[in-house]
Amino acid sequence: MTTTRPSQGLGSQAWFLIPIFFLPCLVFTHLKQREAVKNKVLDEACLTRYQNLTEPEVTDLVIEQKWMSAIGSSICDEVERISQTRTFV
Repeated sequence: MTTTRPSQGLGSQAWFLIPIFFLPCLVFTHLKQREAVKNKVLDEACLTRYQNLTEPEVTDLVIEQKWMSAIGSSICDEVERISQTRTFV
């Protein structure tokens, strides 16, 4: 009969030794690490793209897509607020 020390022969099955309440933490940590890697790749791709934008593209992004959308939304919100506070007889 051969005896094995606890550190021998475990290999890939060592995860059985981890208490069940640690598993969600391990999964969450793994997912956060994967998310961080994907975010870094996305950030690098965005920086590369933004460095190559032309002036008309920047104008379109900032004014047409961002500011105009925000202004339109603010106007709609204000009209709705005023119409709700007015009482019609």
